[in-house]
Amino acid sequence: MDQSLGAYYHLLLPLPPFPPKQSQEIVSILNAIPATIERAKQNLSQPALPFAQLALDQLKDVGPRLLHSVNALKPLRQGDASREIDVAAERAARAPEWYGDWLSRPLSSRTAETAVGRDGYTFFLKNVALMPFTPRTTPGDRAPGIGAVRGFAEVRRTPQHGRSAAAAIQRPG
Repeated sequence: MDQSLGAYYHLLLPLPPFPPKQSQEIVSILNAIPATIERAKQNLSQPALPFAQLALDQLKDVGPRLLHSVNALKPLRQGDASREIDVAAERAARAPEWYGDWLSRPLSSRTAETAVGRDGYTFFLKNVALMPFTPRTTPGDRAPGIGAVRGFAEVRRTPQHGRSAAAAIQRPG
């Protein structure tokens, strides 16, 4: 979900109000969420049971939380695209639900095996994490493989300064 909803939440990090260009980027990202999730379904042919269960746990109430964040965001936007953001948000909020339905269908037939092996891990490092490492050549670590995981975490870490719009938006309930 990070590749879809994460992009939306990333745009909420700068302090409001959001200029028209950023407001339009938010709408564009929301519009892209259903297609991104559909591609995830196409690319994920055999999700392992533990990962499927983790994803299903993360998907709980994602739609209502997304809609709540968009409603809280509206007064912070500059420009007038309320109808546009409402339509995009409704579509974006339904997509994780559809993904959860698809992911949960054959849970009983999923494998509990999660090891991908050396070739799978190398593929992940090169093509998914986009890191120039192999399981044996990892940055500054004694244990092979651990450095790549830490390196990946460092690449993904984004410092936040001050109060962000994402922090200002409270969860419903």
